[in-house]
Amino acid sequence: MQEAYINICAACRKKAHMTQEQWAEALYVSVETVKAWEGDRRIPSNYHVCLMVALCGDAYFAYKHLQQTSDGLAVLPDTVRQSLPMAVIQLVNRIIGFADRNRDKELLQIADDGVIDEKERPTYDQIVRELNDIISAAYTLRYAEGTSGRKETPGCCEQPSDSPSAQKGAMKAPSLYHRFGGLARG
Repeated sequence: MQEAYINICAACRKKAHMTQEQWAEALYVSVETVKAWEGDRRIPSNYHVCLMVALCGDAYFAYKHLQQTSDGLAVLPDTVRQSLPMAVIQLVNRIIGFADRNRDKELLQIADDGVIDEKERPTYDQIVRELNDIISAAYTLRYAEGTSGRKETPGCCEQPSDSPSAQKGAMKAPSLYHRFGGLARG
């Protein structure tokens, strides 16, 4: 079950307990830009989402941004935020079920000759669906409630030197390492 749309800018700002004015200053943008992001008139760049995530300390919002802006590519599994115990139980149950059904051995047999024939195709497709469920459960655990923090901030917040704003001579935001006095990257 997919969660409803999340306005990343507004959600991160509220989690960081900042006003729109404070948020704009922290992101090196105008208040009008923040209002446009929060009013769904513009989509923040990955760079700005990375800053938002660093400021609010919750990497889940980066995941949701990528999922929501992938234009229907459906390359990231749907996740619904759960408590840590529920996410662990869900992941472990799916892994145990996969192993109990000997799906790993079936997959090896299918791949043995390097070809998936017509007879093997339904089993292969089912195994792939089960693996996708395991991957989805792993993402659910990764972003479970209470697991985020500043130490999880992705290391994507350096503005590329070839970005349009850098080329126009715009003021480059200082790295988060310097801004937060040695923030760990991961």
